[in-house]
Amino acid sequence: MAYRGNKRPSLGRDNSTTRRVAARLRREARVCALCGLPIDPELKSPHPFSFTVDHIIPLSMGGAVADPTNMRAAHRICNSKRGTGRTRYMVTHGNPSDNW
Repeated sequence: MAYRGNKRPSLGRDNSTTRRVAARLRREARVCALCGLPIDPELKSPHPFSFTVDHIIPLSMGGAVADPTNMRAAHRICNSKRGTGRTRYMVTHGNPSDNW
């Protein structure tokens, strides 16, 4: 689909409620909701293990953009691996011992 001026329409992700909930999650969340490993709050995007907000019900499937009950903390890579449409997908990074 072509967008006027090559800009996609906003899905409303950048509103005050979304920013407030994301800031709270960044401060309070200690582990990724998808893999269970710690999130380092010092890592900045686009680092794969930086903080990002995961929408439990993806926005593309009708999930609420700014509903705090639809938002949880996740690693950027875990959120990307989960993708759109997989609401029950759990990400695992494997057991480091398996590599030995």
